[in-house]
Amino acid sequence: MTPRDIIDKSEKIAVISHIKPDGDNLGSLTAMSESLRLYGKDVDSIIIDSIPSNLKFLYGLDNYTSDINSNYDLLIMLDSSDENRLGSAKILIENSTKVFNIDHHISNEMNYDYNKVEPTRSSTGEILYVFLKENNLPIDKNVAESIFTAITSDSGSFRYDTVSSDTFKIAAELLEYDIDRDKINRNLFSSNSVAKVKLLETALERLEFYKDGKIGLTYLLEDDFTKFNAEDSDSDGIVEFIRDIDSVEISIYLRQVKNEFKGSFRSVEYNVEPIARKLGGGGHKRAAGFSIKSNDIDEVIKIVLNEI
Repeated sequence: MTPRDIIDKSEKIAVISHIKPDGDNLGSLTAMSESLRLYGKDVDSIIIDSIPSNLKFLYGLDNYTSDINSNYDLLIMLDSSDENRLGSAKILIENSTKVFNIDHHISNEMNYDYNKVEPTRSSTGEILYVFLKENNLPIDKNVAESIFTAITSDSGSFRYDTVSSDTFKIAAELLEYDIDRDKINRNLFSSNSVAKVKLLETALERLEFYKDGKIGLTYLLEDDFTKFNAEDSDSDGIVEFIRDIDSVEISIYLRQVKNEFKGSFRSVEYNVEPIARKLGGGGHKRAAGFSIKSNDIDEVIKIVLNEI
């Protein structure tokens, strides 16, 4: 049975985001949801975490639910490397007759009714575009803008090494839908709140270098977010900022969340995915994440540096 056949037979469909949703995740979610609605399907867009303020422009984000107590004929997971990325919403996997797994993380080893995992792609948005075309599902301006947002966001504005000739071909095709590229770029890259700037300032004050400047590490505490009335998404970009320092080969950003520190790796060339995996996480070769159960920042820093 093809994915299109499963969609045709499904009366009630859910498209779900992961915790701490980003541009690729929400761009893919809104694109898939709107395409299926245009196709005439009953679709719930499920988001259980806060939406970053710079992504609220995406079409369809005013039409989502946080309810995870329903049953579905089809659940579509987008940009989720494992079940735990769904948080409490992973219960929906058990409560759905069929499950699609569409993603680009190398650490994704999930196996459901349909799996389209392509780590060489720039983004889940890029994979989704091909999926929609292959299954003759509708694409309009709103769907195209969401996919372009997903690709632009996760490719570092077409700078990362996963960007291929296919990525540019798809971007060119999306431009044919008369999308508002200026709106997308303005929201993604030119919309910094005062809280975001304050968090960056704090992170840079705590920045430490190791191994002759090849490793750059910083952290933020829960109190920092309270102090500046900041959203979690206001810390986006910090780990990339550190990576772009000329001597740095690996950057590390640690964020305290309740009883643990969530960590992000970025690298210039070094493969950080195996390190993140040893710390209980995963991701990509040059961008990966993990979490460590501890409230002692010194202990966490020691654990991470020892692994590296």
